[in-house]
Amino acid sequence: MKGIDLPEVKLSYKQKLILDVLTDEFHGQAFGPQLLEESDNENIKSLSINEITWAFKVLVESALVDKEKKLYKGRTLNLYSISDYIKYDAVKIK
Repeated sequence: MKGIDLPEVKLSYKQKLILDVLTDEFHGQAFGPQLLEESDNENIKSLSINEITWAFKVLVESALVDKEKKLYKGRTLNLYSISDYIKYDAVKIK
């Protein structure tokens, strides 16, 4: 029996880094500024909030991350969460 070929998605270094940190350190969901403030990853801390926001925009458009407006430290921001495609390994990330 032949295996199923999963769809493949090629991500930039920053997009892959953000997705990995979101999955590993934040259990799949976080706000953009929260990544900068609370992550132990030095590579994430070297990014600007604009770079993180732009990478999240592409991840949302690729259906790899979902977003929802929530309150964070008194401001309404996007809470980013990994999508079911990532949760269930339904896509190959390159």
